[in-house]
Amino acid sequence: MHRLAPKAARAASATSRSLSTTTPARFSATTPALALNPNAPDVPDFAQKKRERKRAVPGKVPDKNVGKDARKHAFHPSPHAPAKAPIFQEWHVPELVVPTIQTVKKAPGAGAFDTSRAEHPFNHFGLPKKQIAEFRLLSKPASVVREITTFTRDLLDKAANGTSGENHRLAITGATGSGKSFLLLQAVDYCAANGWVVLYFPRSYNLVSSTTAHVYDIRTRTFAQPNYAYGTLKRLIATNAPQLAKLRTTRAHASASHRFDVPEGTPLAELARLALKDQPMTLAPVALDMLLEELGKQEDVPVLVAADDMQALCGQTLYKDPQFRSIAAWHLGMPRLLLEFAGGMRKFKRGAFIGAVTNSDPLFPVPAELLDAFEMERSYPASPYDCRRPEVMEYIDGIMQLRVPERFNIEEAMALYELWAGAANGPTDEGFLQRFTESGGNPRAFVWQGVLGSLQTSTAAIQATSGPVLLGVNGAAGIEQAAATSPPPPPPMTAGPA
Repeated sequence: MHRLAPKAARAASATSRSLSTTTPARFSATTPALALNPNAPDVPDFAQKKRERKRAVPGKVPDKNVGKDARKHAFHPSPHAPAKAPIFQEWHVPELVVPTIQTVKKAPGAGAFDTSRAEHPFNHFGLPKKQIAEFRLLSKPASVVREITTFTRDLLDKAANGTSGENHRLAITGATGSGKSFLLLQAVDYCAANGWVVLYFPRSYNLVSSTTAHVYDIRTRTFAQPNYAYGTLKRLIATNAPQLAKLRTTRAHASASHRFDVPEGTPLAELARLALKDQPMTLAPVALDMLLEELGKQEDVPVLVAADDMQALCGQTLYKDPQFRSIAAWHLGMPRLLLEFAGGMRKFKRGAFIGAVTNSDPLFPVPAELLDAFEMERSYPASPYDCRRPEVMEYIDGIMQLRVPERFNIEEAMALYELWAGAANGPTDEGFLQRFTESGGNPRAFVWQGVLGSLQTSTAAIQATSGPVLLGVNGAAGIEQAAATSPPPPPPMTAGPA
């Protein structure tokens, strides 16, 4: 047998060690290079582990004591179980007994949104984040009818009647915390209660925050958002099914690329359902465009398109094009759809568009075009070098500004104080004036820094024995009734003997 020279043997051994330690994944156990080194580390078979995961039974909970699953369940919440201990049964959020906001015809007055109906817009389109936090503290969503609320209702009544020559495109503006989103919620609730077709976007920044897929559409030369259009179409039919069932198409609609054909006279509800059956969701933007086109032509049912955080639709988005450049909002399908309603390119024979401008979002600030058009307060002086895009100026041209008062008047603040402080807890004039002075009359500061800043006047501190919170339209009758039915307060604590 021929034996290797000492130098050749050492070289072969070094080569085998380097191959086994540097690139073990490229060789199998039968590779001669690894066979030369019996001390080579074992290479994990990732393909075998992947096959084992695929064979796992769907819905089966993995063993907590096996591998990496041993620590994963430590961060999962425990299953919900009713808290039966007495400490969890001592208090609860009191029930508000207030009339619905639609029955409050004159300002000021406290009222609750009637969300008991399954087709209410709030149950499908959702709410802004700040309003969700407030409504969770109350037993039911409620707000205060102000003078600006009654004025907005009158404008919506004119839009429902189809008055010619009137501008039915509104932009709600105002200071931070003045109640712009609440006014938009009241408008949406008013239209839903009066049989309107409602399309509501409570968080318009989701249209431009790059949270859904986008694809270039050659038909419109914009970037379509099929997933968001599909969700919008689904919520639209869930909220307005009775109204859409009465309306029919005025012409035949077809899309050769999607093999979609709708004859004339088809109910609009059926058109939406046909689009929802399409998989994948590429037909949703086309069907939504057809549906809104038909809603603009008909005169039987008024239509409302409402968008909160409207300023996010007037600037650059977080979406990127193939060259990784930011896409403008008007180059995306869904934001462009809303901007065309705001600019008057799309119109309703009976209907209105309402947008609310939020000036407290650092990610999507108010652009210079809106600051100039609405004469809003600036955080810095205006500069001639600020970029002003002609596309935005065209979309906001002619839109009517609806400025919300920065402060409450005394009557409006009293109605809100009675709503939040709780009649069973006995609101006083001293407490009201203290909260009103501290907040300067600003609605948001009045609630969060004023009323909720004190545990003594917060609804969360009212015990279960206090009974329901009773509020009338003017609040005075509810206070007297609650004072008569509530139990006497406990005696004050006194120091015992030393």
